Amino acid sequence: MQRHELQRGPELSIECTLATRGNLALWRGDAAGAVEAFAGLLTDQERVLGPDHPDTLTTRNNLASWQRRRAVSTSNNDHS
Repeated sequence: MQRHELQRGPELSIECTLATRGNLALWRGDAAGAVEAFAGLLTDQERVLGPDHPDTLTTRNNLASWQRRRAVSTSNNDHS
């Protein structure tokens, strides 16, 4: 077991799973799936790491980016 796993316990595994889901959605271009995955990850990171941790801030940025992409995609579909 790695050192950070000992310090943070099973939450690390959940975070990795949610981050991977977000990345898979990103690779597929699935904005809605990415928003869902990053929102779940952000909730866990805020609880485990705190709101000002660099990983939490990165996830918050990724979530905002995907929310923007989803809004643009929805707007483009409405005008088609």
